[in-house]
Amino acid sequence: MTDHNKQREATLSRIQARALPILLSASSIAQGCRRAGISRDRFYDWMKNDDVFHDAYEIQSRELMKTALGSLRLLGQQAVEVMGRLLRARSERVRLKAACSIIDSLTKFYELQEIESRLSELEHNLEANRR
Repeated sequence: MTDHNKQREATLSRIQARALPILLSASSIAQGCRRAGISRDRFYDWMKNDDVFHDAYEIQSRELMKTALGSLRLLGQQAVEVMGRLLRARSERVRLKAACSIIDSLTKFYELQEIESRLSELEHNLEANRR
C-alpha cells in the first residue's frame, strides 16, 4: 500500500469531519446525531469500527474537557474572591451566609481529601496483598 493510500485511510471522511464538531457540541449523542444528520447507529458504528473517527472523537472530547476545567478553575477563583469580599460586607446576614458557604465548601473539600486518602491506602494495601 502506498503512503498516499495510508494517509487517505487515516483521515476522516467528509461526513465524519463535518459531524464531529456537531456531535461534540451537543448535550447528548442523540441530539448530536440529529443535528449532524446521521443515525445513532452510524455514530456507534464509527466509534466501534473506525479507529480514526474513534481516536479523533476521544482526542477532541478530552481537549474540550480540559478547556472546560480551565474555565471552571478560573470561575472558582473568582467565586472565592467574591466570598472573601462578602465576609467584609456591612450586612451581618450577608457575612453569615458567606461564612457558612465557605465553611460548607471547606468541609466538603476535607471530606473528599479524606476519602481520597483512604482509597489510596486501600489500593496500596490491595496491591501489597496481591504480591
